[in-house]
Amino acid sequence: MDLVDQIRELRQAQARDLRHLARLERSHPLAFQTLWVAPAAGCDQRRAVIGAMTSDVAVVLGGWRSGKSAGLKQLNVAAAMGSDHPAVRAWLELNDLPRFEIPDGPQQTYLIAQSSGDSIRYHRDDIDRLVGSAGTWYNRNGKGEALLTISRPCCRALGKIWFKSVDQGRRAMQGISIRRADIDEEPLGVDGYGVFDELRARVADQGGKIGIAMVPMEGITWVHDRLVSAGEFGAKPFELDSLDNPHLPRTFETLFQGMSDDELAQRRFGKFRSRTGAVYPWVAGTGDRWGPGHLCEDFDIPPDWPRFRGADFGLVNATCVLWGALGDDDTLYIYREYYERDGKSYGWHAEQVAALEEPGEPIEFSWGDPAAREARDEFAEADLDFANADNDVKGGIDRVRDRMRLRGDNRPRLKVFRSCSNLVRELPALSWDPKRRDEVPIKRDDHAPDALRYLVQGVDAWSSM
Repeated sequence: MDLVDQIRELRQAQARDLRHLARLERSHPLAFQTLWVAPAAGCDQRRAVIGAMTSDVAVVLGGWRSGKSAGLKQLNVAAAMGSDHPAVRAWLELNDLPRFEIPDGPQQTYLIAQSSGDSIRYHRDDIDRLVGSAGTWYNRNGKGEALLTISRPCCRALGKIWFKSVDQGRRAMQGISIRRADIDEEPLGVDGYGVFDELRARVADQGGKIGIAMVPMEGITWVHDRLVSAGEFGAKPFELDSLDNPHLPRTFETLFQGMSDDELAQRRFGKFRSRTGAVYPWVAGTGDRWGPGHLCEDFDIPPDWPRFRGADFGLVNATCVLWGALGDDDTLYIYREYYERDGKSYGWHAEQVAALEEPGEPIEFSWGDPAAREARDEFAEADLDFANADNDVKGGIDRVRDRMRLRGDNRPRLKVFRSCSNLVRELPALSWDPKRRDEVPIKRDDHAPDALRYLVQGVDAWSSM
């Protein structure tokens, strides 16, 4: 009698032998996972998993507690074990899933969080519970990459699940051929796309699949434009309504009450909406250099840290120059600002900027508004050379937001000295323009944020050279 028949007999007999059932659940926990089904809904967890099994790229969109991530985690474990594993065979049959969409035999998969801290908190324990006693860990609770190997009955080959993170970048995804890759939450910006693009190469040899499980909280991004809307790379979307999940406590409905229409669409239905409100997730904090806030008490920059400038030039509007130093923890510290609304010449502004610098202060590179050629020329006459900045507004905002995001050590990678008062004032106040679908900020009091955007884009490009 195979595992499926054993489970069915025990269930039908109201589990006469509860100890035997418990032993089976400990040894084959995946077999006991039931995907939720709601036939009247537009999509349910089971159909979303089938979509992820059969689509080259599946974007599983869902609100809070809709089961989108849980379904892809089960599928990732099944792909690593192989469909001829008794637990996988039982999981497929008991959930009425297509048997031949997962090949036989163990293989390697990637499970990708946004950071290694997220991987530790949200992935590794869940996968351990799905694998049970068959798993052997390497670096389970450590930062960075982790590996779980899975043994199989009467088989010397091992299934392998690699735990990676988007913040490792594209290069960390290279190296091996994999059967499946699943990303938990949206891979944002240029770096997120780079990770996705590399994963396409990793699954190509085996005809493998990629899944993205996400609540679309970041507006109309490349995931929306290229995968969900245009369907590039064979991508298909699957939308889950949180309240269709029969396992969700009904008290959860109260969480959605009072939300705006856009927020409800995102947080309950997993639908894309244009971003509204603040552009940047600013949290001042206490000023602790090692804390989770973005504000930082001033300190002496070590002489060996590379230093940079970013500038937004203006005569009628303000001219703003920011100085940033890249610490050995890859944190960019904004340690000085020049901000002047006086409508004098660019040459006059250049003199004031030069006077702020220490004698012989080494500056690796500077970037300024590419549309302000006259300003860059006059600053160059004062020996302040500014290269054309990258003026990709959306990409630059995503890079700044990525540096502002908390990493696994509970720190962002962007800190602003308290003395940079204009940046501290303007950055949290910058808001999306509600009249624009193409997601640009309101053009008001944005001079310091623009200088920061040029600086961050330049530093990130410099760092990757």
